[in-house]
Amino acid sequence: MMDIEKQFAELLTLTQFYVLQEHPLKDWTFAESQAFAYFKDRAIAQKASLAPAPVINSSFTPLPPKNPPPPLPPKKPPLLSSVLLQEENKAAAFKEKESAVSLPKAPEEWSLEPVPISTTDSFENFQALFRKLFPARTLVEQIPDDAEGKKKSELWKHPPGSPSVVILSFGEPDKQLLFLQNLAKAIEHLVQQAVEIRSAFAIEAAKEWNTLLQSQELRLIIATDAGIHACPHLASFYRETPKQSHHYLGRIPLLLLSDLSLYLKEPKLKLPLWQALCKMLKS
Repeated sequence: MMDIEKQFAELLTLTQFYVLQEHPLKDWTFAESQAFAYFKDRAIAQKASLAPAPVINSSFTPLPPKNPPPPLPPKKPPLLSSVLLQEENKAAAFKEKESAVSLPKAPEEWSLEPVPISTTDSFENFQALFRKLFPARTLVEQIPDDAEGKKKSELWKHPPGSPSVVILSFGEPDKQLLFLQNLAKAIEHLVQQAVEIRSAFAIEAAKEWNTLLQSQELRLIIATDAGIHACPHLASFYRETPKQSHHYLGRIPLLLLSDLSLYLKEPKLKLPLWQALCKMLKS
């Protein structure tokens, strides 16, 4: 430990010696003009602060203070009569201003304008011109009945009940599922009742076929033949009448679909499907 302190002391001594050798103490040094001006002003300020305070002449005698002016007497409150007089003058001036403003006088008698006679516009010229320019177009002279539109607009007020038609889905791909959705919209427009697409596999797993087939509102079930045989519990409800070619699931009529890919490849097959569907729903 002593060796380290000794080495440190020697190093410090050598450093001081080197600094004194390279930079000897002088009365002057080189500096920039800005640095010189700064330190010069600083030195002058320090000397001024250390200057002795001026000696005050003890023979000086201050002048005596002047006498303060006497306080003003307190103001007397105005008399009640003068206050009332001022208020009366203000009220009179206000009445004069009101009288100066002249309001329009109401007429003595009111005369009502005659009610204009309604005239029905005749579109005969327009209709003749329209038929001449567009002979292939049919011009409807009476406003169409919107009873059906009003009925649809009121459907939101009634909560949806059990569907009248159920389309069973068996995990079809997107294009075939879109075909079933379009079919459901067309049926709903035809019967004006709720139509739903339900997953057959979900109902099979929950064993809820009895609940579905016992619905009083259910009129028709639509499904593929291959899909029905893929669900054993559902297939137990399947029955048919070979002579009449009628198919049922329990007591509910069943419309069997072909492979859905055929309807997408051959759009002509959609027409006999729609005809069979309309016949079953109207019977």
